Amino acid sequence: MCAEGSWNLAIATPIGTTKAVFELREQDGALSGLPRELARK
Repeated sequence: MCAEGSWNLAIATPIGTTKAVFELREQDGALSGLPRELARK
């Protein structure tokens, strides 16, 4: 299974929901990534 690409996430916490878009890449067997967009509702 490949995890590379753009991932739209919604994380529900007691203080609200945080939505994020992460860009994940694999290089030399290691997965890395950074958030592209963050929003708290």
